[in-house]
Amino acid sequence: MSHADATEPTAPADVATVLIVDDVSFNLHVLADLLRGDYRVKVAIDGPTALAIAAGPDRPDIILLDVMMPDMDGYEVCRRLKADPATREIPVVFVTARGEEQDESRGFEVGAVDYITKPVRPSLVRQRVRTHLSLKRARDTLLSQNLAMESAARLRDDVDRIMRHDLKSPLITILGMTDLLLEDEDTPLPATHREYVNVIDRFSHVLLEMINLSLDLYKMETGNYHLRPAPMDLLALMRQVIRQHAAIWQGLHFRLTVAGRAPMAEEGLEISAEKLLCLTLLGNLLRNACEASPGKGRVDIDLRRRDDGMVGITMVNQGEVAMAVRDRFFEKYSTSGKERGTGLGTYSARLMAQAHGGEITLDTSCPGHTRLEIVLPVRRDAGESGGAPSP
Repeated sequence: MSHADATEPTAPADVATVLIVDDVSFNLHVLADLLRGDYRVKVAIDGPTALAIAAGPDRPDIILLDVMMPDMDGYEVCRRLKADPATREIPVVFVTARGEEQDESRGFEVGAVDYITKPVRPSLVRQRVRTHLSLKRARDTLLSQNLAMESAARLRDDVDRIMRHDLKSPLITILGMTDLLLEDEDTPLPATHREYVNVIDRFSHVLLEMINLSLDLYKMETGNYHLRPAPMDLLALMRQVIRQHAAIWQGLHFRLTVAGRAPMAEEGLEISAEKLLCLTLLGNLLRNACEASPGKGRVDIDLRRRDDGMVGITMVNQGEVAMAVRDRFFEKYSTSGKERGTGLGTYSARLMAQAHGGEITLDTSCPGHTRLEIVLPVRRDAGESGGAPSP
């Protein structure tokens, strides 16, 4: 029997193909007759022929392989199959008269998925072949799904980058026009129009910063963000963030303290940070606190220098975090009770804190309140980075 003779040409295309390798014709006939009714069957009488079939255009889905063959034994055939990227995923089942424990161990060492000793039991062979083909189909499906997910992720990243580029171009043009209008001394704008242009200019800058920040967050997620810290006055930054939120949540009261007391005149608290990242971090957390607070509630923010070379920012608001999200408060897309919540505010805030070499923790131990503790570095050399350097 040649290997071409054993192929079932009329079998449906979706029927699995079994390659049987044995140098004894009787053994080939026994196994081929046993499996031919359910599978397409190919046979090979030696190792080189088996390797050629396995690497050919119509690769088998599983290989039943004898051990004792002249010139090239089954162990070597299996070793070569597993060394070739084109054939390494084909499951190999040894079918052999060598039944010693060391023989079986060696079979698994070279990459076989199973080991059947002769004389074979027909029901056992059918069961093992069926089982390993099912496992292979499941593995192939999972691999296909993973490849599809990777492709979708690459496409999403490409679209994001394209969108960032396409959005930035007209924004930069708008900003250029607003600069020209505001700086044109020959035809000065009326006061009302100047105010309108200033609003356009200010919010265009905000949008541009948001676009740039989206790329920064992607770099933080992948560990490729390069932090560029500079000395910052944390008290001034915090006041700026509070002013922005007080204008929106006019019913809330904000209390800002330094080490539990009212800030003194001209008092500063220096940290080492990127201004945009730090403003966004603090803004995300304060907005989250405002959204969770009752209408006439209060948000307390306390800043203090710590003994470990960090600055602590404690933010306490009335209202408790829902039990359902406490364990995943900082996870991506984790949200509860917010009609338009994205679940990215606390997630991105923690990323930004960690990029600075800091951290954020949640404390829900006080009934009726939520407490966040943010720590940021007091000082860092200009060349240091909280994230991995850009490639």
